[in-house]
Amino acid sequence: DFKKLITVGYNGCHVLTRKTLMKNITVQHENLILTMKDAFSKVEYLTTTVDCWSIFKRSYLGMTCHWINPKTLERVSCLLAIKRIKGSHTYNVLAKEMESVYLYFNISDKVIYTTTDNGSNFVKSFQMFGQSSEVQAVYNNQKEKEILSTLEEMNEEENVHGNNGESNIEEEQEEDIEFSSIPISEVLNNEEFSSNQQSNSNWEDAILYNLPKHHRCASHTLNLIATADIEKAFRCNDDKNVTNRCLLGAYKKQSRLTFAKCQAIWNKQNR
Repeated sequence: DFKKLITVGYNGCHVLTRKTLMKNITVQHENLILTMKDAFSKVEYLTTTVDCWSIFKRSYLGMTCHWINPKTLERVSCLLAIKRIKGSHTYNVLAKEMESVYLYFNISDKVIYTTTDNGSNFVKSFQMFGQSSEVQAVYNNQKEKEILSTLEEMNEEENVHGNNGESNIEEEQEEDIEFSSIPISEVLNNEEFSSNQQSNSNWEDAILYNLPKHHRCASHTLNLIATADIEKAFRCNDDKNVTNRCLLGAYKKQSRLTFAKCQAIWNKQNR
């Protein structure tokens, strides 16, 4: 068996049991988390990178953190988290997962920029919940205005209901308790449950997350220019300028030949 193989090949070595190994991994993980939190507490500014990918029908979210050591002025990097994402990785799901990691390490107020690719889910996530790259006054921010007005309306409604409730306490105590019958068909059809579930889903969509400023990956942007934008230009044949159409045709021919050679080299490398 495995233990015999190890003891024969490496004399004097002791094979750990599964329970001891898992305990050691847990202890080392906790110590690493404490070390990271201590390092973050001594730094004022942090930047992070986030990426999401799918493999074998499973989705994952990876996050790294980067900062400058204030004493040595060296750049330090570490892995923050690799989390499993269940379901579709939509913009609100990504925002929720990113904010949970920031809150776990207590670095929400220290992360100044987060770098991601140009995926529509990441872009929308930071458009909805990210901070603006430019400093704007609160009264000029329409989003802040809507949030403040909504909170004021909620407070006014609570105050109105509270005052009415205090004034009607005595009247309600004097009145007899009345019971209303509920048709059993509504209970079986789950009409009330479905309405409550719909309201809960709407409430989840209205939750606001706090994300830092967004920075798009320059490498991925250049890659899109060299691939997607070029292909889009190839399909554009509406240019009436004869010179431009001739140049586009020559470039298209040379581009096809060049990328075909690159693809052939790439295929050989992957064999």
